[in-house]
Formats: sequence, structure tokens, C-alpha cells
Amino acid sequence: MIAAYAGDQFPSRAYKVRVTCAESLKQATAKHPTNGDEAKYANKIATDTRGLLHNELGEVDLKAYQSFIDALRSGDPENYEKIILDGKRKLVQPLTPLAVSLTGLNPAHLPIPVPPTLDSAQQAAELIEIAWQGLLQDVPFSEYRNNTNKPLILAAVNDLNRLSDFRGSKEKGRVTPELLFRGTAFYTDSAGRVIYHTVPGADTGPYVSQFLLRPVPAGTQSYAQLHRVPVASPENSFQVNHDEWLLVQNGGESGRIIKFDPVRRYFINGRDQGEIAHAPPPVYTNAAQILIAKLEKDNPLAGGVGAPYNPSNPYNKSKTQMGGSGTFGSGYAQALISLVEPHAIRVSYWQKYYVHRRVRSEAYGGLVHNNKVKKTNYPIHSDVFKS
Repeated sequence: MIAAYAGDQFPSRAYKVRVTCAESLKQATAKHPTNGDEAKYANKIATDTRGLLHNELGEVDLKAYQSFIDALRSGDPENYEKIILDGKRKLVQPLTPLAVSLTGLNPAHLPIPVPPTLDSAQQAAELIEIAWQGLLQDVPFSEYRNNTNKPLILAAVNDLNRLSDFRGSKEKGRVTPELLFRGTAFYTDSAGRVIYHTVPGADTGPYVSQFLLRPVPAGTQSYAQLHRVPVASPENSFQVNHDEWLLVQNGGESGRIIKFDPVRRYFINGRDQGEIAHAPPPVYTNAAQILIAKLEKDNPLAGGVGAPYNPSNPYNKSKTQMGGSGTFGSGYAQALISLVEPHAIRVSYWQKYYVHRRVRSEAYGGLVHNNKVKKTNYPIHSDVFKS
């Protein structure tokens, strides 16, 4: 005999659960205020327009820009095919955020803080930090220590401490070599306030997380996290001259190929880190495997760390049941991680295309270049030119 809970009554129960979940999403979407820059500047210098047609200064062709905006406002896939692109490079999934998520929240439910304005000291500080990351990309992370004598690290620390609105990690109000480029976050709380903080644990210990260094246990297998990384070479530095920068802004490809180290290794510097972001391995899945797998006492690096499940896990106190791939076990956790990725992309791209369209850092760098070299008068904060 089939239990009533799992028999004919189950479809009805499943339907009620799904309807209840759907009803909970009928709440009003979050507010999505912008910083006003897109409307403020008629030449759209504060807007992300990469891939569209631009003039020699990198200012977007307004007809191409309008074709882009018209498509976004319509939501009609046919209109996206009418966007005026200049090169062969395609736009990265502007339709993706319009896909309805059948589980969890949809992109419009989730706000992010308003980004700094083009002319602000905060925007200047973000650009300068990124520029220092580029200059330090071949300095080993082992040199990110307070007793370092590396001139570039010391110069970066001094420069970031000079800025009037730098919001990265600090100790007693100061950036130190050990806090360079550490993880910070800002978010909007339930009262609409923007909160800035250092991510818990991000300022503790060595720069590189153990989750990127430990072998990854995977069932009967275990593998070392050795990466294919670029060599330190001028050939591997892109968009460092105006012509290549403009080519990329217009959707072109430089044609140059990244040169890789023939020997795979652990990543040790910013150039390696950049390649991991460019062609990411399954870092979140790896971290989950390390957390979930049991500790092997005779060889601590062979297994995982055996982290406990959340106290609310219904199987924690069960005398007869355990979680698994179906519900609330290791396999289930891995499935959730895979599910989160496309949801996170939809939310990010919703903001990227349909809310802020914030200028990219390399485009902001182009504005700085034009002010210095071509004597334009873009509203760049003076902190940049004192760097």
C-alpha cells in the first residue's frame, strides 16, 4: 500500500507548495535608483557602451547607443538583433536577465547600491586601486606583508592612503601592505542604507585562501589545484595603448594570444589571479568539496575539513535518517551551488543592462587618458591626477 502522503495526494500537495512559493514572489520589486550619470551626460561618457561604434575619443555614436537602449526597453529579442555593433564582438547576454527564474527570486527583486558618480572621489579611488592591481600583477602575494621592502607595494599603500574617499580594507583607518586589495563589500540594508565593510575573514591570514590551495577531495579521487597561468611578459598586457583600447571599445579583437607558462602551478600573483577570473575553474564547487569531505586524521591534506551542516538541517537530530543527494546532504549542496551560478549572473546582468549601465574601468581610464593627452575636459576627480 502506498502511503497517502506520497500517493494520490502528492501531486495536489506539490501544487499547493509551488503556488505558495509563487504567491510569495508577488511582492513589489525592489527600488532601483541610479546615480543619474546616464541622463546627465549627453555624450554618454559615464555609460557602458563597449561593442558599439565610437569616435576617436571613445565617445559612443549616439545612433548606435539609441539602438541599444531601444532594444533594452522593448525586451523583444528581434530588436536586440537591430543593435548597431561596430566589430565582431557580440554583447554578453543582455537577454539573460529576462529569463524567468522558476526557483528563488527574480533579478528585479534584488537591489544593489547606487554606484559612485563619474566625477566623484569614490570613483577615482576605485580606478586607482584597479590601476595599482595592474602595476603589481607580477609581485608575489608573499610580498604583501607589513615588513615588505618592495617599492611598488609601498608606493601603492601610500597612494591609497592619500585618497580622499578610498573605502577598501583598513586597519585603524589606514591601508597596510597586508590589506592591499583584500575583499570588501557594500550592500543596501532593509532600511535602504548603504553599508560598507570588509568581508569577514578576508583580512585574516595569508592573501590566498586555503580553498584555492588545498587538494580537492572528490569521492575516490583527489586533485591538486594547479593552474595554467600566463607568463609575465609585455605580450600579455592588453589595452595599454590608445589604439588597442579603442579597438576593443568598438567591439574588435586585438588578435594577440595570451602566452602561457608550460608548467601548471599554484597561483601566486595578480596576473595568475586575473586568469582565474578570466577562465574560472569550479572554485565554489571545489570549496564545497573541501568543506563537506571528512577529515582524514592520518593525512590532513588528503581529505576535507568536515565542516558541520547548518543547525537548521532537519537531519541533524534524526536517529534514523541522513541527508544525501536528494535532500540536505553533500550531493544536494553541490546541486544548489550549480543552481546559484545562473541566478547570480541574471541578477548581475539585470543591473548591468537594465539599471546602471555603469562605465567600465577601462573606459574610465580612457577618459583619464584623453584629459591628459588630448586635453579634453571630462569631469574626472582631481585625486586621479595627483596619483
